[in-house]
Amino acid sequence: MLRKQIDGQYTASLQPSGMKKADAAYYCGLSVRTFERLVASGEIRPRRVGSRTIIYLRSELDEYLGQLPVGGGEMPSVD
Repeated sequence: MLRKQIDGQYTASLQPSGMKKADAAYYCGLSVRTFERLVASGEIRPRRVGSRTIIYLRSELDEYLGQLPVGGGEMPSVD
């Protein structure tokens, strides 16, 4: 989490738009392994920054989480 400094004072925390894999998994409430399975199945899409850096967009993670069933509904397949 980032904090923005204005006039020598720190203001409210800022949330980055992109996250590395471990942070993205934590944000979703998942283990890294489960998160990797969702990426492998195409349910969550990584973004490439430069030639080697992979990030996951917060907005896309929110979209994925928002489409999950509420309560005791059927879980999406993660084969």
